[in-house]
Amino acid sequence: MTRVFVNYRTGDEEMAATLIERELSRRFGSGVVFRDSKSIPPGADFEEALLSAVRGSEALLAVIGGRWLTAGSSEGGRAVDRDTDWTRREIVEAFRHDVRVVPVLVGGRTRLDREELPAELAPLVRCQYRTLGPHTAEEDLARLADSLASVLPGLAPAATAADGEARPAATQATTNNIGRVDGRAVQATHYQETYQAPVHTGSGPQFTAPQFHGDGTTYVAGDNHHGIVQHWGGRRGEGRR
Repeated sequence: MTRVFVNYRTGDEEMAATLIERELSRRFGSGVVFRDSKSIPPGADFEEALLSAVRGSEALLAVIGGRWLTAGSSEGGRAVDRDTDWTRREIVEAFRHDVRVVPVLVGGRTRLDREELPAELAPLVRCQYRTLGPHTAEEDLARLADSLASVLPGLAPAATAADGEARPAATQATTNNIGRVDGRAVQATHYQETYQAPVHTGSGPQFTAPQFHGDGTTYVAGDNHHGIVQHWGGRRGEGRR
């Protein structure tokens, strides 16, 4: 479910928008952060996809740089002055549906002037903003993420695998199948997402067979007096050195 929508203008800080989306996706999970070129599948109705994503979001980040206001339209004049401007339409849609709008001022921009904005976008000047500077990007991104976590209930850090890939947290336990083979207990864990629940196994020496697929499998040898080793990622059937 989309919870944060990243809004930006083509020709004005697209890279900053990408940086913001990737950092938030790393921290909270890719599925909760929407950015058009990443989130809209090929062949989809992009107009419906954009407006539906805005309406379904809890926060819209309006990424605003030095050319956000002055960028021209193909029909002439400023793009922001046209009702058909998608950057403007997304923000207006957010205001109409009570989606929290957070301006992110990039580079040297420090404020917005009401007089420079179309009437539909005038509420932007009253929205508390965040900044993203070239020399403070790491701190600014962390502050932005912290701010979102504080105002969006349930927005929690995604679980992270050993390879650094973010995985969304699941609310249900995995499915464990316990059987006995040659006097040993066999545990097969079907794993697709990080889980937050106990895993129950049988008694006696245990092992997971190599043909079981998915991260989160556990290999236990002997009588298990010295703990369990669990491997995440890597080639199946091989431990990490």
